[in-house]
Amino acid sequence: MSTPEMENATTGSVGFDPARWLWLLDRASPQLMTQLGLHGQLLHLEWQQEKRRLQWIMLCGVLSISFVFLAFLFAGFAVLYLNRNNESFTFFIWTLPVVFTFLALACFFLIQRLGKKGQSAFSGSFQEFITDMKLLRRQV
Repeated sequence: MSTPEMENATTGSVGFDPARWLWLLDRASPQLMTQLGLHGQLLHLEWQQEKRRLQWIMLCGVLSISFVFLAFLFAGFAVLYLNRNNESFTFFIWTLPVVFTFLALACFFLIQRLGKKGQSAFSGSFQEFITDMKLLRRQV
């Protein structure tokens, strides 16, 4: 089978040869289209994961702000009722801000962890694309 490189070598032509590129494109197009379709599916899946991660960050952020607000609200109520002599009532009032503060801290650390995952978003599909293009280049 004759390739455009062999034909150019025998004729001695130098320069840009569109026939060579058209031959390569014709030869690689089925594999290229298959790979592009697979990479499109992979990008779609990774985008769904990234959207889910961002939704979790937003939800935890709203919950964290709510818990901090409730902690300050109940701490204010605790200050107002400090003069009461009922021990169990003051314990209950002081316990609520502590519980909400711990919940806010848990949401904060969850946001931190989810935020660190965002640095590696789409890196898998990019590396996969580079590897597939190298394999496709070797086959053609």
